[in-house]
Amino acid sequence: MGKQTIRIGLIFDYNENWIGGTYYILNMIHAMNQLEDNKKPTLVIFCNKTAYFEKAKNTGYPFLELQIIPQNSKTTNRINTMSQMFLGRNLVGAKINDANVDLVFPYDRTMRFNNENVKKLFWIPDFQELHLPHLFLKRHLLLRNKSRSKIINKKGTELVERENAAYVEDAQ
Repeated sequence: MGKQTIRIGLIFDYNENWIGGTYYILNMIHAMNQLEDNKKPTLVIFCNKTAYFEKAKNTGYPFLELQIIPQNSKTTNRINTMSQMFLGRNLVGAKINDANVDLVFPYDRTMRFNNENVKKLFWIPDFQELHLPHLFLKRHLLLRNKSRSKIINKKGTELVERENAAYVEDAQ
């Protein structure tokens, strides 16, 4: 077993209401398990519950680390929802220890890392809000549109999925 040099931070929230996103991350871990051990990156699982980390461990991936993300209070979430709508960023909340990762995926621009220079891989998983707007509250549509615009205009890399195909593009 060789030294693991690449460290990828995966934001993982086991969410029954968005199970597709949950399965996406778990399938990504399963896919990386197909690599030879000396080519497997260390995956730092950023989550707010140890039980979620256990779900990731069930993949059998050998190089996993847990990094707990502080959970915001309801008041903090409300303040940040408003600040996202008007300022495009969170105003309050704990900063996340980056655990010396080389890359964070899927980077959520609302997160606040201690190291703001961490490489970010943004994710636009689908465009449901454009094709099925009736499934969303108006404020969620506004937030999704603002978020997508901010991602497109940020320096970084984005993973965009369309019609069962994924594209990685540099946003510069």
